[in-house]
Amino acid sequence: MHTKIHRSISVLFLSGLAACGVPQAEDATATPSLDELGQIQSSLTPAQQRSRCDAIKSVTAAKGITNPLVYAGVAFQETRLAHCWSEATWACQGPFSAECGGPVISGAGDGPCSLRQGGLGMYQFDAGTHAQTLAMHGAGILTSRGNIDKGADFIIYKVRNCPNGPGATSDAAAIAWINSARPGTLNFDRFMAIMAWCYNGCAPASTSCDHTKTKQAYINSTNTLLTTFGSSYWFGGSPPPTSPVIVDDQSAGCTRSGPAAGWVEAAIGHAGHMWSTTVNGAVKSNFATWKPTLPGAGTYDVSVYIPNNYATSQAAKYRIRHQGVDDFATVNQNNFNNVWVPLGAYAFSGDGSEFVELADNTGEAASTARKVGVDAVQFAKR
Repeated sequence: MHTKIHRSISVLFLSGLAACGVPQAEDATATPSLDELGQIQSSLTPAQQRSRCDAIKSVTAAKGITNPLVYAGVAFQETRLAHCWSEATWACQGPFSAECGGPVISGAGDGPCSLRQGGLGMYQFDAGTHAQTLAMHGAGILTSRGNIDKGADFIIYKVRNCPNGPGATSDAAAIAWINSARPGTLNFDRFMAIMAWCYNGCAPASTSCDHTKTKQAYINSTNTLLTTFGSSYWFGGSPPPTSPVIVDDQSAGCTRSGPAAGWVEAAIGHAGHMWSTTVNGAVKSNFATWKPTLPGAGTYDVSVYIPNNYATSQAAKYRIRHQGVDDFATVNQNNFNNVWVPLGAYAFSGDGSEFVELADNTGEAASTARKVGVDAVQFAKR
């Protein structure tokens, strides 16, 4: 897919993203000020925006997508749904498009327009120069529906492969997860974090851009479309997906066992609290158990929240008891900071006997002083 970091023209809008790549004006010798950038808007009328959203709904529905809003939100953040240069003449000019009767919009955040290397169209496809982008993605992206089609596929690809993604192992699983990422859910917030990192290129630890502000910009854009056209337009009468069940370390469903002196608490992590215990080689001494109250039988994506400190075990072994069977998932907690980490999808009966367990017998010697972090566990029904 993209072969370099995505620097979208979304930096041109009131999103606080200018630090991620200062855009160039159409006159490559001049760079607009941030005040000027904040006033730039797409020239699309509400009716034209509605037409683009209609196309997004139509194209994504053919892929089994029931949550077109978030796909439209990405395009709205990237270009305010503009596809043709005539709809946003402050941007760079891309290749000729018969649909546009002129050039498609080209991103202005990758250097002077004369280099012809900005992202193309509504979803800002960028594989280098314009010619390289077309060679990789095809001339179909020069049409609005073709750009939407590839954009939807690219978002699915990013959800599958981003480090902070849900761990979907197929396009179908990724689509099912995205379908659950409606406003007001934890998956919605996580989806936007994925877009900020792996669509926009602004990683959580980046020093060249603000990941939190970038994520919020995608959220704001999506919420704008939700407010503009209404929930019934985006979702019709379809019921929202089942909200994930979260068992926090302070919830009644979470218990800690073993010597009390081996447990240390800290005011960080999910809901501002977590516990930790030191690794203990092959001997099981301290362990935590999360027992959820599930709404019913079904397949659930299980994720664990890893705080940004006191979770340094490189071999934390989670035991997932479901339908009388034990499965195990090992996580290098030291690689994650304040993020949900997927353990996989498992079939649960929902009879109240199932649980997730994490113990200190990680196989790492106590002399390493590594910590097993205990925080929240999430169960999201597919």
